Parts: sequence; C-alpha cells; structure tokens
Amino acid sequence: MWIFASPKNYSEMLKKIATTMFFISLIIITILSHTIKDISSFMKIISFGLKHEYGGFKLYISYFYFPLLFALGENIFKIHDKVSDLFGIRYRFDKNIIIATLLKEIKQSKKLKKVNKLNRDSIMRVIFYKYASSTNPLIDRHLIDMALGAWSWYWIIMDTLLCVITLGVIWLFFSFSWLACLVLIGIIITCWLIMYIIKKFQCREYALQEVQAILQLQNSRSEIKRYLSDAL
Repeated sequence: MWIFASPKNYSEMLKKIATTMFFISLIIITILSHTIKDISSFMKIISFGLKHEYGGFKLYISYFYFPLLFALGENIFKIHDKVSDLFGIRYRFDKNIIIATLLKEIKQSKKLKKVNKLNRDSIMRVIFYKYASSTNPLIDRHLIDMALGAWSWYWIIMDTLLCVITLGVIWLFFSFSWLACLVLIGIIITCWLIMYIIKKFQCREYALQEVQAILQLQNSRSEIKRYLSDAL
C-alpha cells in the first residue's frame, strides 16, 4: 500500500506527502463540515448541488477543494520545504548532526561555527549528497531509503500540524468553546511530540549511519577533509 511504501527518491517522497495530506485534510474538513452548521451550509453552497451520498452520509464536492489545493501546493510549491526554511528545520539538522559529525571525525569541530545558511547547501552537496544521493548512491541504498522514509513521515506530520492549525482556527472562529480549544491544543502537542520522536530516533540515527558509511568509503575521509579545510 502506498502509505506504507518507502520512497526511493525525492520525487516519490513528494508524491507520498501530497497523497497522504490529500486524505488527511479531506478527513479533517469532512469532520468540521459535519460538526459545525455554518461550515456545512457554506460547503453546500459552493458545491453547486454536487454531492455523493452513501448510507445517509453526504459528501459534497467542495470537501475536495481544500485537500486538492493542499496536495497541489505540496507538489508544486513544496510546502514542507518552505516551512522548513522558515523555521530552519533542515538547516539545523544538517549543521548540528551531519556536518558536525563529519567535522568531529576529521578533527575539525571548531570550524562548525563557520557553517551558515549561505554555505550549508554547497557543503552538504559535496560532503554528503555526493555519496548519499538517492539517484546515484555510493553507500548502501537501504540506508538512504530508510532516511527518506523517516523524513517523509516527519514532513507528513508537520503538514498535518499546519492543516490542523489552519482548520482549527476556522473551527474556533465559527464555534468557539474551551473544549474545542483544548482539543486543538492537544492535537498540536501530539503532532509536535511525534515529529520530535521521528527526528530524534529515526532521522538522526539514519543520518549518522549514512555518515559512518560515507567515512568507510575509500578516499572519502581525505576528500571531505580537504574540501572542508578549504571551504571553512
């Protein structure tokens, strides 16, 4: 099943994130529409009479508007990447986990402070993705697949959090209650904890395994040391 399949490259990861988020946002918008009368009436109006009814359950065509926009936005604009850049998620991970470990291994840890948002991409491209690229890997392909799988779930949960916050604010606007507020806060905290666990115990561990696999390649250590000595 596609939801459990591990992506083999960045394109497959994008597809998995977009497809999963389509169904997650569809479920959320459907629940809201059947919970709040004002939203239900609005969704009915913009459906122009188009609906599907199954067992007394009405599913208006408008329920697909937001999920489709979210999925297209992820595919076209890479929403998760924009959020990551905004909060420095991948930047901090690449610098403090991958680059820091490589610098430590070549006895140049003091140079970590010279890594910044301007040179981080080029550094990662030369010292990491040169060996751990999903298109032409020089290390065990399994490690790369596992890392892509972990990151795909991290971005899915992050997008879910974004979706929950967006629709949750709409929910509170139309039907505010302290119970609804507590439910929203609970979901936000749960998503954040899941993200933390995935990054801490999966993304980080797979990245460290990739780094060790890279360092075991012939001449890789000397090449990395030479590049970082010149770049930093």
